[in-house]
Amino acid sequence: MTRGSRPGGGEGAERTALLAAARAGSQDAFRDLFTPDLDLAWRMALRITGSEASADDALQAGLLSAYRSLDRVAPTNLRGWFVRIVENAAR
Repeated sequence: MTRGSRPGGGEGAERTALLAAARAGSQDAFRDLFTPDLDLAWRMALRITGSEASADDALQAGLLSAYRSLDRVAPTNLRGWFVRIVENAAR
């Protein structure tokens, strides 16, 4: 998955539906669920690590952790949840 430039991240019915589909195993839904937040998460990881390569690694680790934790997240504030995961991976 690459960092996206799509604006958004609103917590509406669309993201709730994407979360349900991602939980059911849809890779496309998982991609669409977090693409709006990738740039924000990557920039935050870059500020923490000071290295683009390390920020890339933190983002990848965050995506893996988010994928593994989909069954435990509520559909509210997915952006904040994901960015926090990447932040923790960057530290």
